[in-house]
This record gives sequence, C-alpha cells and structure tokens, in this order.
Amino acid sequence: MKKYSRLFFFIFSFGVLTTYAQNWKITESDKSIILIGEGWIKMLQGTDGYQEGEPSEYNDSMYEESEEETITMYNSAKNRIVMINEANQTYAEGTLEAYCDAVKSMREGMSEEMLQNIIKQQNAMPVPKVIVTKEKGESIMDYATMKYSIESDSGFFEEKWITNDPDLMEITEAYREMLEFSSRLVACAVPDESFLRSDPEFSEAYKAVQQAGFELRSNRYEEEGSESSSEVISIEKGVVSASEFDMPEGYTKRSLREFMMNM
Repeated sequence: MKKYSRLFFFIFSFGVLTTYAQNWKITESDKSIILIGEGWIKMLQGTDGYQEGEPSEYNDSMYEESEEETITMYNSAKNRIVMINEANQTYAEGTLEAYCDAVKSMREGMSEEMLQNIIKQQNAMPVPKVIVTKEKGESIMDYATMKYSIESDSGFFEEKWITNDPDLMEITEAYREMLEFSSRLVACAVPDESFLRSDPEFSEAYKAVQQAGFELRSNRYEEEGSESSSEVISIEKGVVSASEFDMPEGYTKRSLREFMMNM
C-alpha cells in the first residue's frame, strides 16, 4: 500500500461517537486502547513503551508516550477535538472545522509547482479493482463473525473479521459514525481527489466492508511483502472513570497547526 506523508496520518488517528448510553473500554492486541464515555472517545495508540500487563490492569503509568505519538479525543456533541502529547506536556483543542483548516495550512510551505507535481503523480496512478469475498468466520471472544477477504490488482490486500452481535450495537453504531467522520476529514485535508482513488481503502467495495459491522480482527498484506495485524482482545462495559476525559492539567496549550507541525 502506498505510504503518504505524515500529514495524512492525522486523518485516521481518531474516531467519532454520538450515540451511546454506557462507557466502554476496548483493548487491541497491539496494546492500543479506546475509551468511551462522558460524550468523548479517547484513543491511546500502543507503543513499545507500553509495559506488560493484562488489559484490566491499565493505568497511566503503563502507557508511555514518545514524541511521535499522540493521544486523541473527540466529542461530537460539543464538536471538539483534543490532541495530547504526554512527552512534552502539550495539547491542542478545537472544532472539526478548525482541525481541517490546520491540516490544510500545513501545505502552505509547499510550492504550487511541487503540489501540482504531486497531484500529477497521483492522477497517473491506476484505480485499483477491488474484489471482496465473504464467508462465515471463526468466533472471536465468543462473538460470531463474518470473514471478508479483500483483493486488489496487486494481490491479496486484507482480511477482516466483523461482528454484528447485538450486545455490541452501541460500539457498532459508533464505529460506523467514525467511518463517516474519517471520510469528512479526508475530503477536507487532501489537496486533490486523486488522493482518494489510488488506494483500495478508498474504493466503494472496501467502504462497504467497513460499514458491515464492528471489526474485531484484521490482517493487512502490504505490496512490499510485509504484514500487519490487529485484533480486539478485550471489551469492557462501565469501567471507565470520568476523569479519563478531563483536559490535562499543567500542560501547555498550542494551536492545532502548531501542535501538528511539532509532531
């Protein structure tokens, strides 16, 4: 899969949630954690600095930030985004619109000639043909799944195990809204539509798979032969403290643009 600049990493770094009654904690195999509650969704990306421990043993001391990683939170009702860097004790917050403006402004240092060359290169890339097959998947944490296999012109692309268990309906709906939100961020951040056509992830077939339910496991196969995987290993309800969503005390506030430029 084509690797884009760090600008586009921010597009996919957090999700959105609008309808839920309980708080949730979702832990993945790479030790990433998603916390849901108080109108917020908070995402902590797993790192090598994350110390050993069972998912139920999560606390602040177990999660160690590096300067290249960010904790993100989003509150749809308040239309607020918060980005936190624990390494240098800084944070930034603002609206969705302000976030989009900040991402766009990061291209200000790029000459028009350079930008047009990048767009020309993207337009020259072929639109991948994406084929999806579906079959009954194995049970994951006692949740029934459907397994989706996704192929593109360049070969096998990804496998996804997706559930529609009614006990996880709140999370499933949140996941679908997250995808809609991500699409809005992509649309406002990329310099040209050509960036939305050359990768299997942007195809309608791939988006339909994402919308099929809540993803519990995925295996990704990159063009260079590398593989990456992710799996939800713990889902807990009603265990998140409201203090998890407080703004960081004693941290220096930066603008969204300044915060992202200093990543």
